[in-house]
Amino acid sequence: MDRFFCPTLSDGTTVTLTDEEFHHLAHVLRGKPGQQVELFDGQGRSVDAVVEKLNKRDAQLSLIGPHRQDSGARVSLVLGVACPKGDRLKWLVEKATELGVAEFVPLQCERSVVEPRETKLAKLEQTVLSACKQCRRNSLMRIGEPQALSDFLKKGPSWIAHPGGDPAGALVSSMSGTGSEFLTVRAAIGPEGGFTDAEVQEAVDRGGRLVSLGKNVLRVETAAVAFAALAAAAAGD
Repeated sequence: MDRFFCPTLSDGTTVTLTDEEFHHLAHVLRGKPGQQVELFDGQGRSVDAVVEKLNKRDAQLSLIGPHRQDSGARVSLVLGVACPKGDRLKWLVEKATELGVAEFVPLQCERSVVEPRETKLAKLEQTVLSACKQCRRNSLMRIGEPQALSDFLKKGPSWIAHPGGDPAGALVSSMSGTGSEFLTVRAAIGPEGGFTDAEVQEAVDRGGRLVSLGKNVLRVETAAVAFAALAAAAAGD
């Protein structure tokens, strides 16, 4: 069943799709009256609907069946990443969305090679939306404002991906051991050249914990996806 984003889902019986969602339904998928689709609001709620009427600039849909509300992930991962170049960043955001990351924060580090601008961040939000449609996730991953690593660390203790840190099993154990308790986990992935010694020391001084993702040298996006997968596995999501 095709899925469409409708941020204004209400308890009413009808909704209207406009702009990009209308274009996708009417012109890309060639939708027809009577077609059944699924709507989601990006905040964890979804509902089935039927296309009633296609106009020139919008589509009218009737809601059928009850609204469904996701229970929410037990582990909420805030993933700070020194962004990689080009399409690798888009790929990373797509995979982070699929793996259930709650928030993606572009980090500005001493060795950063990319600092996403506002237009790039807007495109990443569209990538998140497309990934949610594909993977059937009903809550949008937030794209945070770019932050200096120091500012990110000030917001709470973080796991720091760094060679020589604790084995990844320590990360999994720390999250698995919380039982049914909801937990927010913060993690930082450095740039291609890694974090500087001063950045690592600052993270440790602020209560951060170093974690190793294996003996091989990983690309930024590989390390970020590996961390997200570990968090998802530990949470049972």
